[in-house]
Amino acid sequence: MGWSQHMATAEIVEPTKTAFLGRPDLLRHLEHSEKAAFEAAELVSETCYFLLSRIKANELSESAQEKLVRFLLEEYTESSGSGGEARLKLDLN
Repeated sequence: MGWSQHMATAEIVEPTKTAFLGRPDLLRHLEHSEKAAFEAAELVSETCYFLLSRIKANELSESAQEKLVRFLLEEYTESSGSGGEARLKLDLN
């Protein structure tokens, strides 16, 4: 299996400690911890469900305008908080 790098952005909203765990150590941990393996499986399942819903929405859209509207509405729904205000940050580069 080939390795690939992924870019990610995160915002930390409370004091947090982070650590890197290499693949061999992660696999060893998952073999010895039923709880960790179950939580990892849940994360993979949620990611697959999210991606499938995005693919289905994209395939069901007929035009580029409809695809953009669906995307903006989903982002608005996910980012709207209390007070009825939502901010969307789109990187168009």
